[in-house]
Amino acid sequence: MDIKKESNIIIKTTLTAIIFNFLLLIVKIIFGVVGKSSAVINSAIDSGLDVLVTVSILFIGRFSRKKPDKSHPYGHEKFESITTIAFGIVLIVVAVQLIIGGAETLINYFAHGIAITQPETLAIIAVIATIVIKLGLFIVTNVSYKKARSQALKALAIDHISDVLVSIALLVGVILALNGFVFFEPIAGILIAFFIGYNGVGLIIESIGQVVDEAADFEDVNRVKELTKTVSGVVNIDKIRTRKFGLKLYVDIEISVDGKLTVDQGHDIAEAVNDLIENEMKQVKHCMVHVNPYHEKQ
Repeated sequence: MDIKKESNIIIKTTLTAIIFNFLLLIVKIIFGVVGKSSAVINSAIDSGLDVLVTVSILFIGRFSRKKPDKSHPYGHEKFESITTIAFGIVLIVVAVQLIIGGAETLINYFAHGIAITQPETLAIIAVIATIVIKLGLFIVTNVSYKKARSQALKALAIDHISDVLVSIALLVGVILALNGFVFFEPIAGILIAFFIGYNGVGLIIESIGQVVDEAADFEDVNRVKELTKTVSGVVNIDKIRTRKFGLKLYVDIEISVDGKLTVDQGHDIAEAVNDLIENEMKQVKHCMVHVNPYHEKQ
Protein backbone atom coordinates (compact mmCIF):
# COMPACT_ATOMS: atom_id res chain seq x y z
CA MET A 1 0.00 0.00 0.00
CA ASP A 2 1.39 3.44 -0.92
CA ILE A 3 1.85 6.36 1.47
CA LYS A 4 -1.18 8.25 0.15
CA LYS A 5 -3.53 5.33 0.83
CA GLU A 6 -2.04 4.84 4.30
CA SER A 7 -2.61 8.53 5.07
CA ASN A 8 -6.21 8.33 3.86
CA ILE A 9 -6.90 5.36 6.13
CA ILE A 10 -5.41 7.22 9.11
CA ILE A 11 -7.50 10.33 8.34
CA LYS A 12 -10.79 8.40 8.02
CA THR A 13 -10.16 6.30 11.12
CA THR A 14 -9.08 9.18 13.33
CA LEU A 15 -11.95 11.42 12.18
CA THR A 16 -14.39 8.64 13.08
CA ALA A 17 -12.74 8.26 16.49
CA ILE A 18 -12.80 12.03 17.10
CA ILE A 19 -16.52 12.29 16.34
CA PHE A 20 -17.58 9.37 18.51
CA ASN A 21 -15.19 10.17 21.38
CA PHE A 22 -16.52 13.73 21.44
CA LEU A 23 -20.09 12.41 21.56
CA LEU A 24 -19.11 10.11 24.43
CA LEU A 25 -17.48 13.02 26.23
CA ILE A 26 -20.72 15.01 26.10
CA VAL A 27 -22.87 12.03 27.10
CA LYS A 28 -20.59 11.13 30.04
CA ILE A 29 -20.43 14.69 31.35
CA ILE A 30 -24.21 15.10 31.21
CA PHE A 31 -25.13 11.71 32.65
CA GLY A 32 -22.18 11.69 35.04
CA VAL A 33 -23.19 15.01 36.58
CA VAL A 34 -26.95 14.39 36.50
CA GLY A 35 -26.44 10.78 37.60
CA LYS A 36 -24.05 11.90 40.40
CA SER A 37 -21.35 9.41 39.39
CA SER A 38 -17.71 10.39 39.96
CA ALA A 39 -16.57 7.22 38.14
CA VAL A 40 -18.49 8.22 35.01
CA ILE A 41 -17.00 11.72 35.24
CA ASN A 42 -13.53 10.10 35.44
CA SER A 43 -14.47 8.17 32.33
CA ALA A 44 -15.45 11.48 30.69
CA ILE A 45 -11.92 12.75 31.39
CA ASP A 46 -10.61 9.65 29.62
CA SER A 47 -12.83 10.41 26.61
CA GLY A 48 -11.58 13.98 26.59
CA LEU A 49 -8.01 12.70 26.46
CA ASP A 50 -9.03 10.36 23.63
CA VAL A 51 -10.28 13.35 21.65
CA LEU A 52 -6.98 15.20 22.14
CA VAL A 53 -4.96 12.11 21.22
CA THR A 54 -6.91 11.38 18.04
CA VAL A 55 -6.75 15.01 16.90
CA SER A 56 -2.96 14.85 17.35
CA ILE A 57 -2.76 11.54 15.48
CA LEU A 58 -4.68 13.09 12.59
CA PHE A 59 -1.94 15.68 12.07
CA ILE A 60 1.13 13.69 13.14
CA GLY A 61 0.03 10.65 11.12
CA ARG A 62 0.07 12.71 7.92
CA PHE A 63 3.29 14.53 8.77
CA SER A 64 5.18 11.32 9.61
CA ARG A 65 4.44 10.01 6.11
CA LYS A 66 5.84 13.00 4.26
CA LYS A 67 8.50 12.20 1.73
CA PRO A 68 12.15 12.67 2.77
CA ASP A 69 13.49 16.20 2.33
CA LYS A 70 16.82 17.98 2.76
CA SER A 71 16.34 18.41 6.51
CA HIS A 72 15.10 14.84 7.01
CA PRO A 73 16.72 12.68 4.31
CA TYR A 74 15.67 9.47 6.08
CA GLY A 75 12.03 10.48 6.34
CA HIS A 76 9.74 11.62 9.16
CA GLU A 77 8.52 8.32 10.64
CA LYS A 78 10.05 8.91 14.07
CA PHE A 79 7.80 11.91 14.66
CA GLU A 80 4.85 9.57 15.19
CA SER A 81 6.80 7.52 17.73
CA ILE A 82 7.95 10.62 19.61
CA THR A 83 4.40 11.95 19.71
CA THR A 84 3.15 8.60 21.00
CA ILE A 85 5.66 8.80 23.87
CA ALA A 86 4.28 12.23 24.74
CA PHE A 87 0.75 10.77 24.75
CA GLY A 88 1.91 8.06 27.13
CA ILE A 89 3.35 10.60 29.57
CA VAL A 90 0.11 12.60 29.56
CA LEU A 91 -1.93 9.45 30.25
CA ILE A 92 0.29 8.52 33.19
CA VAL A 93 0.07 11.99 34.75
CA VAL A 94 -3.73 12.05 34.46
CA ALA A 95 -3.97 8.49 35.83
CA VAL A 96 -1.93 9.37 38.92
CA GLN A 97 -4.14 12.38 39.63
CA LEU A 98 -7.33 10.31 39.30
CA ILE A 99 -5.96 7.54 41.52
CA ILE A 100 -5.04 10.04 44.24
CA GLY A 101 -8.51 11.59 44.07
CA GLY A 102 -10.24 8.21 44.31
CA ALA A 103 -8.00 7.06 47.16
CA GLU A 104 -8.78 10.24 49.14
CA THR A 105 -12.50 9.60 48.69
CA LEU A 106 -12.17 6.04 50.04
CA ILE A 107 -9.98 7.15 52.96
CA ASN A 108 -12.46 9.88 53.91
CA TYR A 109 -15.31 7.36 53.70
CA PHE A 110 -13.77 4.57 55.77
CA ALA A 111 -11.58 6.59 58.15
CA HIS A 112 -13.59 9.76 58.66
CA GLY A 113 -17.13 8.67 57.83
CA ILE A 114 -17.54 11.22 55.03
CA ALA A 115 -20.42 10.00 52.88
CA ILE A 116 -20.04 9.09 49.21
CA THR A 117 -22.85 10.34 46.98
CA GLN A 118 -24.88 7.44 45.64
CA PRO A 119 -25.14 7.50 41.83
CA GLU A 120 -28.46 7.41 40.02
CA THR A 121 -29.69 5.04 37.33
CA LEU A 122 -28.96 7.60 34.58
CA ALA A 123 -25.21 6.91 35.04
CA ILE A 124 -25.70 3.42 33.59
CA ILE A 125 -26.79 4.87 30.23
CA ALA A 126 -23.41 6.55 29.72
CA VAL A 127 -21.55 3.36 30.58
CA ILE A 128 -23.57 1.18 28.20
CA ALA A 129 -23.15 3.75 25.42
CA THR A 130 -19.38 3.67 26.00
CA ILE A 131 -19.23 -0.13 25.74
CA VAL A 132 -21.18 -0.23 22.46
CA ILE A 133 -19.39 2.69 20.75
CA LYS A 134 -15.89 1.73 21.90
CA LEU A 135 -16.34 -1.84 20.75
CA GLY A 136 -17.30 -0.60 17.30
CA LEU A 137 -14.34 1.82 17.22
CA PHE A 138 -11.96 -0.98 18.23
CA ILE A 139 -13.09 -3.19 15.34
CA VAL A 140 -12.71 -0.37 12.79
CA THR A 141 -9.38 0.88 14.15
CA ASN A 142 -7.87 -2.60 14.51
CA VAL A 143 -8.50 -3.31 10.82
CA SER A 144 -7.21 0.14 9.81
CA TYR A 145 -3.93 -0.03 11.73
CA LYS A 146 -3.02 -3.31 10.05
CA LYS A 147 -3.70 -1.82 6.63
CA ALA A 148 -1.84 1.45 7.28
CA ARG A 149 0.88 -0.10 9.48
CA SER A 150 0.43 2.82 11.87
CA GLN A 151 1.81 2.58 15.40
CA ALA A 152 -0.44 5.42 16.49
CA LEU A 153 -3.57 3.66 15.19
CA LYS A 154 -2.46 0.48 16.94
CA ALA A 155 -2.21 2.44 20.19
CA LEU A 156 -5.67 3.87 19.52
CA ALA A 157 -7.11 0.39 18.95
CA ILE A 158 -5.61 -0.80 22.24
CA ASP A 159 -7.12 2.22 23.98
CA HIS A 160 -10.57 1.42 22.53
CA ILE A 161 -10.60 -2.20 23.70
CA SER A 162 -9.20 -1.18 27.09
CA ASP A 163 -12.08 1.28 27.43
CA VAL A 164 -14.52 -1.55 26.69
CA LEU A 165 -13.05 -3.74 29.44
CA VAL A 166 -12.85 -0.87 31.93
CA SER A 167 -16.41 0.20 31.12
CA ILE A 168 -17.66 -3.31 31.88
CA ALA A 169 -15.97 -3.08 35.28
CA LEU A 170 -17.40 0.42 35.69
CA LEU A 171 -20.88 -0.90 34.91
CA VAL A 172 -20.53 -3.47 37.69
CA GLY A 173 -19.27 -0.78 40.09
CA VAL A 174 -22.15 1.57 39.34
CA ILE A 175 -24.73 -1.21 39.70
CA LEU A 176 -23.25 -2.18 43.08
CA ALA A 177 -23.23 1.48 44.16
CA LEU A 178 -26.89 1.82 43.15
CA ASN A 179 -27.64 -1.10 45.46
CA GLY A 180 -26.07 0.57 48.49
CA PHE A 181 -22.40 -0.39 48.13
CA VAL A 182 -21.38 3.20 47.38
CA PHE A 183 -17.65 2.62 47.97
CA PHE A 184 -17.52 0.49 44.80
CA GLU A 185 -18.04 3.62 42.71
CA PRO A 186 -14.72 5.32 43.59
CA ILE A 187 -13.06 1.90 43.30
CA ALA A 188 -14.36 1.68 39.73
CA GLY A 189 -13.01 5.18 39.12
CA ILE A 190 -9.57 4.14 40.39
CA LEU A 191 -9.68 1.07 38.15
CA ILE A 192 -10.29 3.34 35.16
CA ALA A 193 -7.30 5.44 36.19
CA PHE A 194 -5.07 2.36 36.43
CA PHE A 195 -6.01 1.33 32.90
CA ILE A 196 -5.28 4.84 31.64
CA GLY A 197 -1.83 4.67 33.26
CA TYR A 198 -1.21 1.13 32.02
CA ASN A 199 -1.93 2.22 28.46
CA GLY A 200 0.43 5.15 28.89
CA VAL A 201 3.29 2.92 30.03
CA GLY A 202 2.67 0.52 27.14
CA LEU A 203 2.78 3.32 24.60
CA ILE A 204 6.06 4.66 25.99
CA ILE A 205 7.81 1.28 26.10
CA GLU A 206 6.86 0.30 22.55
CA SER A 207 7.60 3.72 21.03
CA ILE A 208 11.00 4.11 22.72
CA GLY A 209 12.18 1.03 20.84
CA GLN A 210 11.34 2.77 17.56
CA VAL A 211 13.29 5.89 18.49
CA VAL A 212 16.50 4.33 19.83
CA ASP A 213 17.09 2.03 16.84
CA GLU A 214 15.95 -1.17 18.53
CA ALA A 215 16.47 -4.34 16.48
CA ALA A 216 13.58 -5.76 14.46
CA ASP A 217 11.40 -8.50 15.89
CA PHE A 218 12.59 -12.11 15.65
CA GLU A 219 9.94 -12.88 13.02
CA ASP A 220 11.06 -10.03 10.77
CA VAL A 221 14.74 -11.06 10.99
CA ASN A 222 13.84 -14.64 10.10
CA ARG A 223 11.77 -13.42 7.17
CA VAL A 224 14.80 -11.49 5.85
CA LYS A 225 16.89 -14.66 6.10
CA GLU A 226 14.29 -16.79 4.36
CA LEU A 227 13.91 -14.39 1.46
CA THR A 228 17.66 -13.96 1.04
CA LYS A 229 18.24 -17.71 0.86
CA THR A 230 15.85 -18.01 -2.07
CA VAL A 231 17.97 -15.73 -4.28
CA SER A 232 20.11 -17.66 -6.73
CA GLY A 233 23.81 -17.03 -6.21
CA VAL A 234 23.70 -16.37 -2.46
CA VAL A 235 26.17 -18.84 -0.94
CA ASN A 236 25.93 -17.67 2.66
CA ILE A 237 24.44 -15.00 4.89
CA ASP A 238 27.37 -13.55 6.83
CA LYS A 239 25.66 -10.91 8.95
CA ILE A 240 22.29 -9.23 9.43
CA ARG A 241 21.67 -6.01 11.30
CA THR A 242 18.26 -4.38 11.61
CA ARG A 243 16.89 -1.29 13.32
CA LYS A 244 13.47 0.17 13.81
CA PHE A 245 12.99 3.65 12.43
CA GLY A 246 9.62 4.83 13.64
CA LEU A 247 7.10 2.76 11.74
CA LYS A 248 9.68 1.29 9.36
CA LEU A 249 12.72 -1.00 9.38
CA TYR A 250 16.22 -0.59 8.04
CA VAL A 251 18.09 -3.77 7.08
CA ASP A 252 21.85 -4.16 6.57
CA ILE A 253 22.84 -7.59 5.30
CA GLU A 254 26.15 -9.12 4.24
CA ILE A 255 26.05 -12.04 1.83
CA SER A 256 28.74 -14.23 0.31
CA VAL A 257 28.78 -15.03 -3.42
CA ASP A 258 31.17 -17.10 -5.51
CA GLY A 259 34.49 -15.23 -5.47
CA LYS A 260 35.05 -16.07 -9.13
CA LEU A 261 32.06 -14.01 -10.25
CA THR A 262 32.55 -10.62 -11.89
CA VAL A 263 31.68 -7.39 -10.09
CA ASP A 264 28.62 -7.01 -12.31
CA GLN A 265 27.41 -10.52 -11.47
CA GLY A 266 27.87 -9.95 -7.74
CA HIS A 267 26.06 -6.63 -8.02
CA ASP A 268 23.11 -8.28 -9.79
CA ILE A 269 22.76 -10.80 -6.96
CA ALA A 270 22.84 -8.01 -4.38
CA GLU A 271 20.19 -6.09 -6.33
CA ALA A 272 18.00 -9.19 -6.43
CA VAL A 273 18.25 -9.55 -2.63
CA ASN A 274 17.49 -5.86 -2.14
CA ASP A 275 14.47 -5.85 -4.43
CA LEU A 276 13.01 -9.05 -2.99
CA ILE A 277 13.21 -7.88 0.63
CA GLU A 278 11.86 -4.38 -0.05
CA ASN A 279 9.02 -5.68 -2.24
CA GLU A 280 7.97 -8.57 0.01
CA MET A 281 8.38 -6.75 3.35
CA LYS A 282 6.55 -3.43 3.05
CA GLN A 283 7.72 -2.37 6.52
CA VAL A 284 11.33 -2.31 5.26
CA LYS A 285 12.18 1.26 4.29
CA HIS A 286 15.63 0.43 2.95
CA CYS A 287 17.77 -2.68 2.60
CA MET A 288 21.53 -2.30 2.20
CA VAL A 289 23.28 -5.40 0.78
CA HIS A 290 27.05 -5.86 1.06
CA VAL A 291 28.72 -8.57 -1.03
CA ASN A 292 31.66 -10.68 0.22
CA PRO A 293 33.64 -13.06 -2.03
CA TYR A 294 33.37 -16.70 -1.08
CA HIS A 295 36.25 -19.06 -1.85
CA GLU A 296 36.02 -22.75 -1.11
CA LYS A 297 38.88 -24.05 0.99
CA GLN A 298 41.17 -26.41 -0.86
